Amino acid sequence: MEPTAPAEARLIYCPGCSVRIQSDSIICRSCGCVVPLEGLGRRLKNFFPQLLATAARRTNLQPADLVLWFLVCVPLLIAPPILAIGIATFQTRRAAPGQRLASFPVALLCVALFNIVLSVMFWIATGQKLWALLAILQNSIADYLNGLKPSGSRPPVV
Repeated sequence: MEPTAPAEARLIYCPGCSVRIQSDSIICRSCGCVVPLEGLGRRLKNFFPQLLATAARRTNLQPADLVLWFLVCVPLLIAPPILAIGIATFQTRRAAPGQRLASFPVALLCVALFNIVLSVMFWIATGQKLWALLAILQNSIADYLNGLKPSGSRPPVV
């Protein structure tokens, strides 16, 4: 078994404020500076489980429930909230024989539906603006091309 490095050896200095931070840190907790990218893969591998564990501890939710809440809250996309509703439905229907079905998370459903409605409204408004801009562009191109055509009153230049 390999000896572990002492805690002192796993500390580095923040490039922004020179505070000593853990070598696997991504962001300095003192100044918010992003730590250089050396060993980024290793740091990210450690960061996301720590983030999930911290969020689970602060919200009293299981990591699987945190993922559902993340999917529900993804803005402007309709598929993630629908996926979260599907997963939650599957989880509530999956019960061992003789066990009661789990209750469906109504708050999750409400937030998902709210997000879906807002996303649809956003995309409808954006689509209308986009079509209006495309019509303006089409008219501008047509006007430009009509200006390039020789008029019928002038004889063609040879």
